[in-house]
Amino acid sequence: MRLPEAIFKTREGRDFAMRLMILESDSKELAVIEDQLEILRILESNEWMEYLPKPKQELERVYFLLDTVQKVVKIGVAANLDARLNNLQGGNVNPLRILVSVPGGRKLERQFHQRLAHLRLRGEWFKDCPELRKLICEIKQGSL
Repeated sequence: MRLPEAIFKTREGRDFAMRLMILESDSKELAVIEDQLEILRILESNEWMEYLPKPKQELERVYFLLDTVQKVVKIGVAANLDARLNNLQGGNVNPLRILVSVPGGRKLERQFHQRLAHLRLRGEWFKDCPELRKLICEIKQGSL
């Protein structure tokens, strides 16, 4: 078994390595020590950072949601699109469909609201029209 070099840099690490050599005959304790070594390896390599939760703003997406009957589009933001769609659908008799979503938070949502202010019907709901559909196509094509 190869030990990470960092272990030998401290007295505690050297003591740990000595203990490991003594305990190698006991496979149960050795398994625990191997787990500890794997943790040390992960910490040493910074792989642990991938296990950290992402900041909320990195998870948020701005979505464009169509009310298929009234032909109006809601521009909103959510960290969990499926949960948000289910929540909105629960309070709406008309079928709802997400047209597009893009990574971003409140700031991007606000920019879309300002850009389409002349199409605003109420709150976050906007008139579905060719101008709004063109914006959605630009988002889908990544040209925005």
